[in-house]
This record gives sequence, structure tokens and C-alpha cells, in this order.
Amino acid sequence: MNTLLPSQNRTSTLKKGTVTLVGVLSVMLLFATNVLFAQESIALINPSFEEPGVETKNWAEIPGWSLDSLSIDSGVSENPLATDGTFGAWLDSDDGVLWQLTNYTIQEGDLITLKADVRNSWQTTIFDLVLYYDDNGTRVPVATTTGDFEGFVDAFLTEFTVTFLAASAPEAVGHLLGVAIHNTSVPNSFIEMDNFRLSRDTVTQESIALVNPSFEEPGVEEKNWANIPGWSLDSLAIDSGVSENPLATDGTFGAWLDSDDGVLWQLTDYTIQEGDIFMLMADVRNSWQTTIFDLMLYYDDNGTRVPVATTTGDFEGFVDAFLTEFTVTFAVATAPDAVGHLLGVAIHNTSVPNSFIEMDNFRLSKVAAPTSVERIESLPNSFVLAQNYPNPFNPVTTINYEVAEKSLVQISVYNLMGQLVTTLVNGQQFQGIYSIQWNGKDFNGNEVPSGVYFAKMVAGSFEQIRKLTLIR
Repeated sequence: MNTLLPSQNRTSTLKKGTVTLVGVLSVMLLFATNVLFAQESIALINPSFEEPGVETKNWAEIPGWSLDSLSIDSGVSENPLATDGTFGAWLDSDDGVLWQLTNYTIQEGDLITLKADVRNSWQTTIFDLVLYYDDNGTRVPVATTTGDFEGFVDAFLTEFTVTFLAASAPEAVGHLLGVAIHNTSVPNSFIEMDNFRLSRDTVTQESIALVNPSFEEPGVEEKNWANIPGWSLDSLAIDSGVSENPLATDGTFGAWLDSDDGVLWQLTDYTIQEGDIFMLMADVRNSWQTTIFDLMLYYDDNGTRVPVATTTGDFEGFVDAFLTEFTVTFAVATAPDAVGHLLGVAIHNTSVPNSFIEMDNFRLSKVAAPTSVERIESLPNSFVLAQNYPNPFNPVTTINYEVAEKSLVQISVYNLMGQLVTTLVNGQQFQGIYSIQWNGKDFNGNEVPSGVYFAKMVAGSFEQIRKLTLIR
């Protein structure tokens, strides 16, 4: 029977070779937009729940999708807020995981992106949007976005994104790719879902220099980290250092780190840029009684280390025969505050007192999506506010718009008297193509009467107005 690994500890606890990009990643739209036109679509069956075209709670009648157990109160129905088509799905927190296994086999170099439009329909605070691979009938999650609505009911479905870099979990290569979603919130809460989009890109890696990444200097047993180039320990070592290690995966020497010591870190010379994706690999072994440790990427904020991605390696108390590769990945779009700061790497033995890990062969790289003429030409080079559709409308209309460069974008709706009715967009947005909906309501959620309204887009010196006709 297919099983999805539990969502508990989803923010940190990971097995060897896996990584999770966690958080409310609606901001990941910014990253996804940068590679959108280089991506190839991966087919999903019934991605917008248009079949069957009736209200049903029997998932056996809904093509493409499977629910782990018989539905308690989930299903498909007509939804005026649907972003693609007429129908959408809802998922009760009392139900299991909703999933679909694709026919796509994961390949080396893949960057997989899943987007889904989701809304808090009733009392939902969090849900998990998941990418996984199939291992002989077992679903193995490799990337998770935990969406957080903070308890508020959204007016529209919001786009959430999760990305998976195949290099971060090489064991996934050769297996079929799947998608899943799970309402993990309080009992009897609901999310609405529509328009799942799955795509892939092929990426390359560029090495980022680390100093003494395999601890080859000094070439003697050394416990004074002041004598070990490149690396810093938060405090004087109690019982950590560098020594010759026959299990070293690169060179002759390796390091060990006592849980009684602080964080071991190195600040690089690389300045983080918009759109960057980083991957850190390190070979680590439980040398003595260690159960868990943290492998981290961070940025430097005036001397303060700010963690942005963490993989918590779990040895389950066993002593490994060899050093094992662990990976942590960071997409800058998940933490835009990191842009312009120096990138750093760190590791911390967080296990029981007087336990040890061995470490060797740290590799840091930047992952780059391919640049193509098609992709560059496809990105918008001007600001555009498109005509809404449908028009006239009742009760919801969609407004597409294009952003030529990073800008403060505001889109507001006014009545014939020039009075502000509501604001649909107000914030910084990157270059890309966007879509927003208006449900014919004002700031206070009250339905406005039939009539002519105007949508106005302002971005820097750009202004454009479109006429909207609402018919009740």
C-alpha cells in the first residue's frame, strides 16, 4: 500500500540524501517565473478536477487522483473561484493524502517544479504540497512546501510552489515522479484546490570555492581550530579537530566534531544574487553515539549568521561503516533578504553529550537554469495590464498583467465616481507574467452593485486602465 512519510518534523528532520524546501512559498513564484519559459510540462491527469463534471465525494470516480482512505468529506464540485475551468476540489483535514503518480521518470540534472492554486476554505492553517518518487509502491517525499494561511480565509485561490532538485536526492533518479497534497490542519478544516501544474528544467552546477573543504590542512592531528585554515568554531574546542582518517572520501584527513562543541562554520566570498539556488554536500559519519546533526546554509548579516536552509541528518543511533553524503539546498526566492549578503556553510552536532561525527569533503555549488534565446524573448519587456475576462462578468473575473522589471506594482479597482473600491495587488514583484482575480467585492467583503468599474495598474511611471463591467 502506498504510504507518504509523516509530515511531523517536516521543517527539519530528514533522512540521508533528502532535502525539504519549507515555508509559505507563494514567494517562490518569483523564482519560478525566472525559469518558466525554459520549462517543459509534465503531464498530470485531470489537473484541474474537471472530470467528473458533477459534485462527487467518491474519489474512485475522479480520474487521476487517489486518496489514501475512503473520503470522509472531500471531493470535487463546481467552484466560482476556480482558476482553470469550472470545477475544483476540496480536501478535509480528516482525510488522508491526495496523490497522483505520473509517468515521468526522474533524470539526473532535473529541476522539478509543482504549482497549485490553494485556498483556505474553512479553518485551515497549514497544508503540505509534496513532490515524491515511487519506490516499489512506497511514496518517498523529496520536497515539501508547507503553506500557512495563519487561520484566515483567503478571498481567492493562491498559487503555491514546491521545487525539487534531483541532485539533492540522487536515489530518486530512475524512479517515477509523483505529486501529493495533505491538509495537516485542525480537525474538520478544509482547503480548496485547482490547477496543478508540473514541469521540469535541466540545470547545471557551478562550483563555489571553499577553503580547505576536506580538512587536508594541517596534515597532522590538530584540536586547535585556529590552526585549521578556512573553518571557525564558535568556541574553543572541547574535543573536536582534524586527524588522519582511513575512511576519508577526499584526501587523507578528515574532521570530527563533538556535540559538546559549538557550530563549525565557514563564510565564503560569494555574494548571494536574485534567482540563485545553492547546494551543499558533505560526507558525514556517526563516529560515536550521534543520532542527529544539522547541515546548514546561511548568510552573513553584519557578523550574524542567519540560517536559510537546514538538513537534519538522522543516524538513528547506529554507527555507519562509511561516511555518507548529505545534502542541503537553498533557493534564494524563499528568503529574498539574503540577496546581497555573503553565503556561508555550517555544521552542528546537536546530539547527546559526548557524541561525535566525522566529516569530510564539503562541496558547495550554485545551480543554474539554462539560458536560452526562447526564454529571454519570452519574458515580458514591457508593462501590460490586459483586458479582464470574462467581461461582462458575474461574479468573478480574471485580470492578467505583465511586469517588465522588478517594481512596486499596484492594481486597484475604482467606481464611476473615481472612488477606490478595493486593491488587488500592492507590493514588489519581479519580471514575469501574473494573474489576479476580482470577485466583485469591496475592501470590506461587501458585494458591489452592477455597473462599470475601472482597474488601474501603476508600476513606477507606468499607468494603464481597463474597464470592467459587472452584471448581477
